[in-house]
Amino acid sequence: MPSDVEPLCPSCFARVESWTAASCPACRKSTPIAACDQCMKSRAGADVPEVKPNAAGGDQHFLCVDCMEGDLEQDASERMRDAMLAVVLTLAAVFWLNANSVFVYALFGASAACFVFWWIAVKRRREPAKHVNAAWSLFRKRLERELKKRKRQLAA
Repeated sequence: MPSDVEPLCPSCFARVESWTAASCPACRKSTPIAACDQCMKSRAGADVPEVKPNAAGGDQHFLCVDCMEGDLEQDASERMRDAMLAVVLTLAAVFWLNANSVFVYALFGASAACFVFWWIAVKRRREPAKHVNAAWSLFRKRLERELKKRKRQLAA
């Protein structure tokens, strides 16, 4: 759990100092407690909305607050790693390989793009209420990846 941000309310995505599962000071809603589909522990969380509602009435996936926080933190960390790798490659191309200018400009553009994506991930982690759709998309992607990995492990 990141210690530099307040707890996340899974109902309204607000960061509130005194959040509990019983009630959120921001939205005044109580949070359901169920088994998380990612970590398999019974905790407070929210149902992950599907992009296309399943006409057959498929299972609704549930994600706990701790997994939400972990996914936001992991996304920011991965984006920072990508940005640092792009900077290292750019510096290596400039100083050690004496690469031509077109290649250096392309690497510089890639590192700038990586920094922008990192900045977006950090903003989404700090203020998820302002980026609700992007946060739900991230949670859906991570949950689907985890469920596919678990399915492969069970099949093996």
